[in-house]
Amino acid sequence: MGNAIRYAGTGARVAVRVTDCPGGACGEGEVEDDGPGIAPEHREKVFSRFGWIARGGGPEGSGLAVVRALADRIGAAVTLHDASRGGPALLVGIVFPRPT
Repeated sequence: MGNAIRYAGTGARVAVRVTDCPGGACGEGEVEDDGPGIAPEHREKVFSRFGWIARGGGPEGSGLAVVRALADRIGAAVTLHDASRGGPALLVGIVFPRPT
């Protein structure tokens, strides 16, 4: 969530949601902001360790490489989507596996 606040920009709103998957097989988390978003063609790049993207006048980068590395370590899946509000905003989804 800290990254969403940092990279969404001054005055942006950030929402965090956590839910159970249907049937309780896993858990889902979402962080959604109304900032500048990440263009679809750059979304895979931001998961690489040095995959910074230039932002005019704002901070560069995303911090999502660390999120992906941690998710991979525990078997979770991380996805990036356009935010449900529309516009350039971003939704980061994480699906956590059911504990064994």
